[in-house]
Amino acid sequence: MIQAPSPVVMTLKVPVLPKHPPHQKKQTTSPNTNNRFIKPTRIATINFQSISNKKPELEHLLHTLKPDIVICTETWLNNNIPSHEYFPSHSYTTYRKDRTPNKKGQSHGGVLIAVTNAYHSEHAKELDTDNESIYININMTNSHNLTVGAYYRPPSDKGKSIEHLEDSINRIGQNNNTITYISGDFNLPHIDWHTNTTTPSTPQPKLHQHLLNIINDKSLTQTTASPTRGEHILDLTLTNRPSIINKQEILPPLGKSDHDIVYTEIDVRLKKIRRPPRDILIYNKANWDNIKTDLEQLNTQLDERSNDNIEEIWHSFKTTLNKSIDKNIPTKHITHKSKLPWITRPIRQLINKSKRLHKQHKSKPEIKHKYKATKSELQKQTRNAYLNYLEKMITDIPIDEPRSSHPNKKHNPKKLFSYIKTTKKENSDITALRKDGHLLTDTTDKANILNQQFQSAFTQEQNTTIPDKGPSPHPIMPDIHITQQGIHKLLNNINPHKATGPDNIHGRILKELKDITAPILTKIFTCSLTTGTLPTRLETRKCQSHLQKRRQIQSRKLQTNITHMHHMQINGTYNHQRHHVTSGKQQHTLRQTTRL
Repeated sequence: MIQAPSPVVMTLKVPVLPKHPPHQKKQTTSPNTNNRFIKPTRIATINFQSISNKKPELEHLLHTLKPDIVICTETWLNNNIPSHEYFPSHSYTTYRKDRTPNKKGQSHGGVLIAVTNAYHSEHAKELDTDNESIYININMTNSHNLTVGAYYRPPSDKGKSIEHLEDSINRIGQNNNTITYISGDFNLPHIDWHTNTTTPSTPQPKLHQHLLNIINDKSLTQTTASPTRGEHILDLTLTNRPSIINKQEILPPLGKSDHDIVYTEIDVRLKKIRRPPRDILIYNKANWDNIKTDLEQLNTQLDERSNDNIEEIWHSFKTTLNKSIDKNIPTKHITHKSKLPWITRPIRQLINKSKRLHKQHKSKPEIKHKYKATKSELQKQTRNAYLNYLEKMITDIPIDEPRSSHPNKKHNPKKLFSYIKTTKKENSDITALRKDGHLLTDTTDKANILNQQFQSAFTQEQNTTIPDKGPSPHPIMPDIHITQQGIHKLLNNINPHKATGPDNIHGRILKELKDITAPILTKIFTCSLTTGTLPTRLETRKCQSHLQKRRQIQSRKLQTNITHMHHMQINGTYNHQRHHVTSGKQQHTLRQTTRL
């Protein structure tokens, strides 16, 4: 009898896929496969409950998270508190709407949006209403716009705030090419966002249902899926393009705020402001001997070429100096500080511990007390470290002590003055200007717009009918003689820390090379004075230089400007025997004579 073969049993090991927790949102990606090469735009929604007492924590968040857009609610700011104290003007552009102060002068509430300066943004004033909200538009690389809104609904609202929100969304909906992203504290906790229905026994059911109707009617999606305050989802995110969101998570709150932070990454192509990299010269590693040798050879050649005009002499000097600088002085790129000086290693460890406990305390109530204690200790240590850092900056600068009392101690007051400058005034840069319906941010474009405006305000004078006043009653000034010793004295008095003039020659280079540049500059000034001409490069100056933080305006008063130094020569520096020309009328005559 033949036995049948026993059946072969095969065991297949099927990998078990991890399930997403019900309180976390599943990651979604845009259908456009090219988006994986796009750096996502980072957005943080924060309910501060007073931003004024959370400055150290906010600075650490901006440094580590590096959000492109920060949506803030309950800022509690007023007109006496500038935005740049919390969002540096060199990094962020802020738009805010403060609540009117009460009888006690307190401004609870208020919203703010901070956008990185790398993006073109503007206030969408047409969307403003009487509620606590503010909207901005950010240009995208295509014909679309990204509209970002910050919204806060006070708990005492009876429905007016939601109605104004609907009005703003209706105005946004008139443009089909707009991507909408509205976030903030809605204070409507009794909505089940898995089913988009109100929970049973809901207080104020009409308000909750009104918000759901707005979301459904305007084809919006609410994407915040995890609780942001206790067991409730109060900080919502509304968008008409949920596919752009590829990541959303809940982060620990700032300070003692009881609202968690909603952090979102979206895939959108925003139009960035391209800023050219800035290089600086490393003077400590410069080979000054080689530069002096090159300039000595140029000086010898100029002695042999006595018939050259001012253009040729100036061009030879500028070209030779620039080539020698490129060969003999190394450069490096300017980068921002990589860390906050007051965030020490123990504080970073405490931050990581707080993050771990924050993720666990919602599922493990027994560690809730431990999380609160760690959070309080983190806030205490961070603030103390920040205040100690400021105190050290102040105490490191000697006030009444003589400089010789600490000959080996280096004092650097620039850190303190930079900090004072950020807290003293708002950003002084010229904002974007609009022309022919286009928003222009380039410095040259803004200079041309202002130049055209200024020209339109003046009358074009006819210079052909200048009246003859007859001979001048003032004595004619004798001939001017420019000496090499006078040039050397001016070069030695240059302040190397000041900005350059239109010649773009740094003051430190002129001062360091004063012994060899003095005879060359003497030839240039003598030729200019004899012929009555200036190099073309120094005659025509771009308006753009006047808009770069007004540095070039100040540079006209500096001795580093060779052209200005030339006028200093003419106005009597090398004519010491004419020191009697002191009266206003005589000085005016002197200036008129030198123009001839």
